[in-house]
Formats: sequence, structure tokens, C-alpha cells
Amino acid sequence: MDEQIGFDLDEPEAPKFVGSHAVRLELHELLETAKAARSESPWDASTLRHHRNSFPIKAKVLPPEEATFLWRQFELELERIETQLAA
Repeated sequence: MDEQIGFDLDEPEAPKFVGSHAVRLELHELLETAKAARSESPWDASTLRHHRNSFPIKAKVLPPEEATFLWRQFELELERIETQLAA
């Protein structure tokens, strides 16, 4: 009996990656939306909190330097928006 029972050990399945280009576009879009906000927040409090939490998680598919740079830029914009709203 030459058939193998159980795991297929021939060719490993290629890992499935989230497309970094799609994530990059999404993060840049969020950052641009935040930068464009002048007199009011572009998101309600719940959505803003969601973006603050999910942005760094999504950025992990990018190179570390790029992820850190984008996250810091986004966080600065969120702080600016929150300061503006508190005034």
C-alpha cells in the first residue's frame, strides 16, 4: 500500500497573507480622512475608538518602520481632533 494516510507531506500549502497593498490603501485613506477634519470629527466616538484600536493591528502586515510611522501620524491626528473637539 503506497498511499499515505493522514497528512499530505508533499507540497506545503502556501501561507495566506492579507494583501499589504489593500491594507496600506485603507490606512492611508483613514489618515487622510483624519487630516482633512477641521471643525468636527469625521467619526462618532465609537467609530473613532474602533479606528484607534484597529489601526495598529491592521498595520502589522506592513514593514515595521512603515507601520510605526503611519500609526504615529494617525495617533497625532486623533489627538488633534480630540483637542479640537474639547475646545
